Amino acid sequence: MTETPGEDFIQLLTPEGQRIENSDFAFTGDDAQIAGLLRSMVLGRRFDTEATALQRKGQLGMWPPALGQEAAQIAAIQRRGWVQRFPQQLADSVLAELDLADMVESWHGAIVRPPLAQFRVLAAVSDDKVVGFAAVGPSDDDDAEPGVDGLVAEFTIDPPAQRGGHGSRLLNACVDTLRADGFERATWWVRTTDDALRGFLIEAGWAPDGSHQEIGTDDEQTRVKLIRLHTDITG
Repeated sequence: MTETPGEDFIQLLTPEGQRIENSDFAFTGDDAQIAGLLRSMVLGRRFDTEATALQRKGQLGMWPPALGQEAAQIAAIQRRGWVQRFPQQLADSVLAELDLADMVESWHGAIVRPPLAQFRVLAAVSDDKVVGFAAVGPSDDDDAEPGVDGLVAEFTIDPPAQRGGHGSRLLNACVDTLRADGFERATWWVRTTDDALRGFLIEAGWAPDGSHQEIGTDDEQTRVKLIRLHTDITG
């Protein structure tokens, strides 16, 4: 059902793109001014595009979120990361239950319609290709302090792109994003057998906080033990 526009409705173009004259919004400039405005608009958009590209490569201080069209690359990287990180039986069990198309749809929704205001998906990009991603937001642990404890829920660098510095830049982006959203502490669940990731985080200033949990397959045949690391991000 189409609603009838109210009295405050202002229309300057028809559905066909034709201009509608309105004295309150009349433009009295000449062609040179129009050309100048167009040039400023094009330059502004170009600058925004270039700055975003530099940010996502870690070459500028800010880190923009992932784009919706990158969901397919993120889903594929997540699957490859699971195969690398988890025991084969657990990885096979999880991947058998998750269709790639469903994963792409899920990540697209998380990017363009995040479930929480402070839920962010970040992408590491190299040569216009996603080489890693992370998802951060409020911690949902039972002992989490609301508004204080943030969580790095997902963090994966594509196996072929590892050891290229992308992990360090993405980790910094996670911390910066959580801090910007007002969190004071960042937490991260890590497999007890993942010495590489634990060492990477400890070197970056993270430390175990004594919390443990287990995850596994529905048939309980494969169990994975996790420990929680944390770091203060107020500084």
